[in-house]
Amino acid sequence: MNKLLFAFVGVMLASTFPDTSAQALNQRSWVSNTGTGTACTRTNPCNDFSKAQDATNSGGTIHCVSSEDYTFSNVPFMITKSLTIDCAGTLGIHGGQNIEVNGAGIVVHLRNLLIDGGTASSTVSVGVNFINGAALYIENCTISGWGGSATGIAFSPVVTAKLIVLDSTIVDN
Repeated sequence: MNKLLFAFVGVMLASTFPDTSAQALNQRSWVSNTGTGTACTRTNPCNDFSKAQDATNSGGTIHCVSSEDYTFSNVPFMITKSLTIDCAGTLGIHGGQNIEVNGAGIVVHLRNLLIDGGTASSTVSVGVNFINGAALYIENCTISGWGGSATGIAFSPVVTAKLIVLDSTIVDN
């Protein structure tokens, strides 16, 4: 009788909670100039870095399938978790809007990207803006076109952090 009562109570409790099964996040996500989805898998890639970040685990990697500008709707791309963006073998572009890194303790790797301010609006003043985090690694990137009073990389963390720039070109800023 007790077993039956416990089973009944368990079923009743389970039925009172809404079904909130979350979609699992990717360890590796993908973007493509022909992407249309939000799953950001290799077979169903996203079309911008913002959607790919949403689909990726903290500590995961976003890869580029094709050469393209992955800027989302001309708004800054805010990285809020540990993440690697690696467009090796393609030319991943983030153009006209800055990349902001802002998350306590996060480590961000930007690899093989063109961060191009050539189409930046007058309100955008920096290519990569590090606000908060543990470390920013910029590897094999080109940051250019953030002219006038703009800056290629702004690094002003709220706590002690590391900035490592390797094999990158920073010009016309």
